[in-house]
Amino acid sequence: MMRCAVREAIVEDRLRSEIESRCPACGNAWAACSDGPDDYVRAALLATHGPSRLWVADGPADDACLLGLLRRHESAALFEAKSTVAEIRTTGRIGTSVELELLARTLRAAGYAVVLETPGDQADDTA
Repeated sequence: MMRCAVREAIVEDRLRSEIESRCPACGNAWAACSDGPDDYVRAALLATHGPSRLWVADGPADDACLLGLLRRHESAALFEAKSTVAEIRTTGRIGTSVELELLARTLRAAGYAVVLETPGDQADDTA
């Protein structure tokens, strides 16, 4: 049975996804990495560790500023970015702890106070 290790990391202010595996029968190993999110890595991390949640606690009230930040951060279409603005202002954005930490850094740099809640931890004010 082959087992895989999956990781996400922040490298040079970008999300990096990694998968590596080794066959116990023959010893062959492989690794793959990519800039940006990887659906397999994301699903495996969420299933193993559970989701984290990020929301804006304080900062500029103008949604246009937040909308611009999110469009640049996520390369999202206008409709998707508007939906994300509503999420992080109300119920919170759900994702892996690493992808939300990267978003938190972007928001903090623009003057927003954010709360990042990770599985198993109490709410952590990261402002």
